[in-house]
Amino acid sequence: MAIRVDWYNEDHSILIYHVEGAWGANDLYDLLAQIHAMTEETSGIVDVIGVYLNAAIPSGELLKADAAPTQKHTRTGVFVMVGMNRFIQQPVMDTFRKLYAQGYRESASATSVEGAKGMISRRQKER
Repeated sequence: MAIRVDWYNEDHSILIYHVEGAWGANDLYDLLAQIHAMTEETSGIVDVIGVYLNAAIPSGELLKADAAPTQKHTRTGVFVMVGMNRFIQQPVMDTFRKLYAQGYRESASATSVEGAKGMISRRQKER
């Protein structure tokens, strides 16, 4: 898979994933399933940092109705994309929202992982 997911911090409140090289709809759907499963491992709200610094342009359609995941999680926070090309950022976020509509309602973009962490820290203090 072109996407790997890990916990960003020890208290399991932030997930980070890295997209490297070619990727497409199936990778995105696998990612959503992993996020859901990992969110189940903890009791609090989980924010996500998506790192696209080494990602290629997605291959094919990102939204395939017949393969879309059905799991949605209610303990999701902010979703921050890092290094996403502005031309593909909006289609990727639109697809993510359609597939995970009950989850990440708030999204943002950042130029670095540190910037994304700062955004999430501010949001966590507001909760």
